[in-house]
This record gives sequence, structure tokens and C-alpha cells, in this order.
Amino acid sequence: MTMAQATTFFDTTTLVEPIDRKAVRKYGRDPSTGDRVAWGCGTVTLVMLVTPFLLAFLAGGIALTVFLAEAAGPRAAVPVGGMLGLWVLLMTAGMVSSALRTRTENERAYRLRRFAAANGMEYRRTGAVTDKPGMLFPRVRSRYAQDVVSDDRGRVMEIGNIRCEGRALIGRTRRWGYLALRLDTPLPHIVLDAVGNNSLGDSSLPVGFKAAQRLSLEGDFDRAFRLYCPAGYERDALYLFTPDIMARFIDNAAELDVEIVDDWMFLYRRADLATLDPATWEWLGSVHAAMTGKLAQWERWRDGRVATADDDAIPLLRPPRGVAVPGQRLRRTLPWATILLAAASIVTVYQAFSAT
Repeated sequence: MTMAQATTFFDTTTLVEPIDRKAVRKYGRDPSTGDRVAWGCGTVTLVMLVTPFLLAFLAGGIALTVFLAEAAGPRAAVPVGGMLGLWVLLMTAGMVSSALRTRTENERAYRLRRFAAANGMEYRRTGAVTDKPGMLFPRVRSRYAQDVVSDDRGRVMEIGNIRCEGRALIGRTRRWGYLALRLDTPLPHIVLDAVGNNSLGDSSLPVGFKAAQRLSLEGDFDRAFRLYCPAGYERDALYLFTPDIMARFIDNAAELDVEIVDDWMFLYRRADLATLDPATWEWLGSVHAAMTGKLAQWERWRDGRVATADDDAIPLLRPPRGVAVPGQRLRRTLPWATILLAAASIVTVYQAFSAT
């Protein structure tokens, strides 16, 4: 990971300095400090519904233990009493673990909120991602991101953590972090699959793209990224990824997968990006500065196919902003691993029923 050495992009003091535990507890109890009130109400409702059954089970277990001790002697009550004690021990351990986890999450949120305020940004414990066009967001569990830090000054920036379903196994989730930058004009759908974070030659991305859409830019860039662009948009990709732009990606974002879609650029990493680690924030600051310093070059791009889409339209000297339909989305590959797994399951079930 490349870290900025000479320039400080963020004030990270609040991430590591001592904090007031009372202030953290007050923050955790104040519903106005975050947008997880609905989650908290749901938890309270669940506890209210389950608690009577737990108390009834505990009272019944105690009564049964006392009855067996009086009717058949203390030894007869040992198994029931032992099971009841184990259950109480497990319940207590679960409650203590939940309390510790809550305290850790509140401290994390408290530090991140202070960090965001110190740097003129906004912090939210959760944020909806249903409005984002990136390939990961339709796979986000519960459709919410966690620990979202955003900055609306100038070019919109947002950093957050998400949990996404994997490509091969249904129901398997992975941790991802994202850095989102709002662009000034829609661009063709382009994906840079970082070679450095792939495993066994396979992409770490949960979505696959048809190999015919891969464009080679040669040299160091091909060793760092696999670039995918829609068919017919190869010249546009070359216009956007000039040598200086490619150098910026190689030097600052070689460990991040990149997706340009509509008027957004998303940078992904298969780990949390909104963390309490000052070095991670300094790195993100360097990535943000490096990217925004060159994105202005992309504002001049126009898709000539938009102007010629209507045969009866008057020819324009300069095409309007926008992307024609063929360039708006890459063509994806089928999730063969999932299909083969499902087919194998169907065959196994069929053979089991046929044998009976």
C-alpha cells in the first residue's frame, strides 16, 4: 500500500487520542446521533417478545430441579440442574459479548464522527446504497453501508464499508470498502480489475465480464490492471486513459478495483476502508488527491453516438453529455460456479429419490 509521506491529507488525531468513556456512553444512548434508530427499535421489540419465554423456561427449569431433588434425591436433579446452569452460563456469556460489542461499535462510531467533523465532513453509521449504480451495490446485504464518511464540498466524495454476496457461493458474504467520487459528466462503463488483489488468476470481483471486452493498454498498466470497456468504445477508453492518467492509477490505486459507471467512479477494496487506522486515511487522501487532480480532463469527453442516435435530428457542433445505450453497461458472464453447484444439487436430489 502506498502511503503519503510528505503531505497530510486528513487530521487523524481524533482516531487515536484518549476519549471520555462517559461521552461515548452518552453518544451510544442518544438516537439523534445516528440513523440506526430503526435497527435499535427492532432489537428492543425482539427482546420484549423473547424475554417472557426465556423467563418461563428458567422458572420451569428451576421448578423441575427442585421437584426432582425432593422426590428422588439430589443426584436425580444433577443432570437437569447442570443443563440449566450451562444454559444460564451461555446466556450470560452472550449478553456480556453483546455488551462488549456494542461498546466497541459505539466507540468506533464516536471516533469516526469526531474525525469527520474535524475534517469538515459528515459521518453516518449507516447509509442507503440503493441509488448507486456500481456493480457491488445491488449485492449489498440489507442495502445499507456502514460507517459512511462523505464530503459534499466541491466534488462529492463518499467512503464506506459494505457486506456483499460472493459470486461463486450463494449466501456467502465478503467485506468490501468503497471510495466513491462524483464525476461531472457521464462516461462509458469501464472496469479496472486490479491484478494485485486477484487470487489464483481469478478476479476478486463478485461480477465477471466477457473477455471480448478486455482492452490491452500494454506496458505497466496491463501488469497492474485488466481494463474492460464496452465493444465499440475502445477509442474512447484510450482517450480517457492517457499515459498521465494511467500513471496516476498505477502509483496510487494499484491495490483497488475501479469502476466508472454513469457519472460515478468507484474504487473498491476487499476490506474496510472507513477504519480507525490513520495510515489508511492518509492513503485514501492521497488517492483522492491524485484522482481529482486529473478527472477534469474527462469533462471534455462526449459520446458522438448520442448526437447521431436520432436520424432526423439536426447535426450538433458538439454532442451533448451522456452515453449511448451500448456504452452504458458492460456485458457480464454467467456465474458458472453457481450454475454448476445448483445443477449438481438437482442431480443429487434426483438420484436420491430415484433410488428409493
